[in-house]
Amino acid sequence: MKDGSKLTTKCPPVVKDYNNFMGGVDLADRYRSLYNVDRKSNKWWLRIFWGLLDITFVNAYVIYCEMFDDTDVLDVRRSIALGLMTLRSLPSRRSVSLKRAAPKTPTTHRGKQLSNTKDVRLGNRGIQWVVYGANRGRCELCSTRGIESRPKSKCSHCRVFLCSNENKNCFNEYHEVETNPVGTSKSRPKKGGERNERVKSLNFIYTKQRSDLVAWRRNYLLQIRQFREEGRPIYYLDETWINVGDCSTKVWVNQTVTSHRMAFLEGLSTGAPNPTGKGKRLIILHIGSTDGFLQRGLLCFESKKNTSDYHDEMNGQTFKEWFEKILPLLKDNAVVVMDNAPYHSVKSEKVPNMSWKKADIVNWILLKDEEIDITNKATNDLIEIVKRLKPKYNTYVIDDIAKEAGKSILRLPPYHCELNPIKLVWSMVKQYVKANNTTFKLTDVMNLLHQALDRVTPICQTGRTSYLT
Repeated sequence: MKDGSKLTTKCPPVVKDYNNFMGGVDLADRYRSLYNVDRKSNKWWLRIFWGLLDITFVNAYVIYCEMFDDTDVLDVRRSIALGLMTLRSLPSRRSVSLKRAAPKTPTTHRGKQLSNTKDVRLGNRGIQWVVYGANRGRCELCSTRGIESRPKSKCSHCRVFLCSNENKNCFNEYHEVETNPVGTSKSRPKKGGERNERVKSLNFIYTKQRSDLVAWRRNYLLQIRQFREEGRPIYYLDETWINVGDCSTKVWVNQTVTSHRMAFLEGLSTGAPNPTGKGKRLIILHIGSTDGFLQRGLLCFESKKNTSDYHDEMNGQTFKEWFEKILPLLKDNAVVVMDNAPYHSVKSEKVPNMSWKKADIVNWILLKDEEIDITNKATNDLIEIVKRLKPKYNTYVIDDIAKEAGKSILRLPPYHCELNPIKLVWSMVKQYVKANNTTFKLTDVMNLLHQALDRVTPICQTGRTSYLT
């Protein structure tokens, strides 16, 4: 009352009925309002996620209070937060085989490390529980000591079977051992382990190569070895590019010159400023052997397309005209090594496929003067005939031109540019151009290119091809 006195009244029946029959909805809402994680956000789905997270915590808190004594909500929420912060990546689920019967005699010492790392076993306190299932499995700790034990209990987090009974408690020992238990021996390090780790640190992975690439590489090495034993001259051709704005990224700097004004007063120079862009591009095509680059074999022209791939500038007709020009300059019975670029592999004629009309497939077969009965043949039957004739007529324009001139073509296997030694020569040429490029003009870069090619002596070319012998 206003005067400070108290007046005792009966509880209204509505309030009493509400407290007796309200169920758990309001209690759940009250628990959700305590230390909730809900925050204001413009994203509606975040509010749903935070609400589901609070509901999950309330359910966990109710189950915990039923299994154990009632405790403060804040303490439970703090223990869950600490457990989540120390959680590491879960190990893969181990398969447990029950088909193999247990041996009658104790097993011998297995000598292996624990399957889970130290941070998984020791860094997740509070979320590791003993669970019991219908299946049995080998105890992780007993197996490392040569003891045969197959309990039904396992760790809910580590996913391994561990003994947990009145006679033996491997569960606690497994999560308290700092290093390998007594009696276990560390596995022998794998051969090349340190080297493999360095390779993995560079984001390289070990994969199995395609069988056709392995066969192609083997055939290439066998053929080029045979050509060398026969004493046939071998030429390597390849394309590359040089940007007019290319220059050395590292230069010697005089640290005594601290400003442009100081350089001006002392008559020094801070060097030519590097271009802001790469500028124009030169497309280069050349051929060489152990005798050096072929005289009058250079094809160099300015790029007209602003694309990242210089192969867009080349086409089958341009390459064919250049190849017919340098072919008489090669030695007799020479072998030309090239890659499988599209302009190197223009087909002499198209071979039928399933997209062709049946009449065109029949005409193609008849033009080959093959004694084949094609009457009453379906399209699939005709394609099978084409597949038998394809190796005989599936040729390349460049191969036919070289064959008429008494030369041979040897193609590199795909994805094996390291087998072409001219790639190493290109690095010498580009390095010279970058080191001496100070004007960033097309004509000057062209002159530097010719100077760099003249510097490639037969000795340099031989050194680049010697690693393939």
